[in-house]
Amino acid sequence: MGPDDALRLAAWVGGLFPEATPQQVEYLCDEFARFDVAVVEQEVARFRRQFDAFNVANLLRRVADAQAKRGGRTASHAERDQLDAQWKRHDETLAHLSDAELRSHKDAILEQDPRLRPFLADKDPRQSVVLRSLIVERRLRDASPR
Repeated sequence: MGPDDALRLAAWVGGLFPEATPQQVEYLCDEFARFDVAVVEQEVARFRRQFDAFNVANLLRRVADAQAKRGGRTASHAERDQLDAQWKRHDETLAHLSDAELRSHKDAILEQDPRLRPFLADKDPRQSVVLRSLIVERRLRDASPR
């Protein structure tokens, strides 16, 4: 799938699920690029009919399963292992942060994008996958040389 189709489909998901954050839509855009357009369209429509709440991991798992059933290409086991190892490193990094440090990262994220406040204000950074992802992204961006 091309980048225009991936962006169109990710924006469609954002419209179907109002609780989807801009970061989730951007993430979906990157992830959808690996799949066939027809598979993503079919699975998003099926997902919306079956679920009222948005869950990025569940949606992507369903799309990947449908793609595999069609015999299409998906991420290789090596790519999957690399992603799992990367998430494990990020989780270990966050596990060493104190509650005060996590709270300060959360406050900075909510201050930077107030639209996230209704969705993330009451979430615990140790429990919320979305909040953990945003904190990791922020830490990586702040740590990168400019």
